[in-house]
Amino acid sequence: MKYLRFVAFGLGLLFTALTLQAQEIRAAANIPFDFVVQGRTLPADHYTVRPIGSGGGETELFQNDDGSVVLMVLMQSCRSKEAAEKSKLVFHRLGDNYFLSEIWIAGRETGRRLPTSREEIQLAMNQKSQEVVIYAALTPR
Repeated sequence: MKYLRFVAFGLGLLFTALTLQAQEIRAAANIPFDFVVQGRTLPADHYTVRPIGSGGGETELFQNDDGSVVLMVLMQSCRSKEAAEKSKLVFHRLGDNYFLSEIWIAGRETGRRLPTSREEIQLAMNQKSQEVVIYAALTPR
C-alpha cells in the first residue's frame, strides 16, 4: 500500500512539473533600438523573452536569435485591473536612451516590472520620459 502511494505521489509530481513546463510562455519581439536592462545596453535585434526557474518565477531570460546576447533578468511582479490585450514590452525613453520597464503577456492580469535604475532616475530628473511599447508575438515552447 505504501508503495502505491509513493508511485502515485511521484506521478503527481511528474505531471505537475510537465504542466508547469507546458505553461511556459515565450514572447518574441523585434526591438529596433538599443536598450538598457539592469545597467547593460543590449543592441537592437530580435529577442525572445521567457521565464526561467520553477513555475515561471520572477526571472526572465532575454536572448537574441543567434544566441550572442543572453541575459537573465530578475523582475518584480505587477498587476493590472484588466488582462493585457496584447503581449508587449514597455520601455521608458529618455532622450536617446531606452530602458526596459515592463513585460506583459496577452490574456494575463499579471506582468513583470524592472526596478528603476539609478541611471534612469538621473536622466528623468532632466528630461521628460516617454513610454514606448513594442508588441510581441507569443511563440511555442
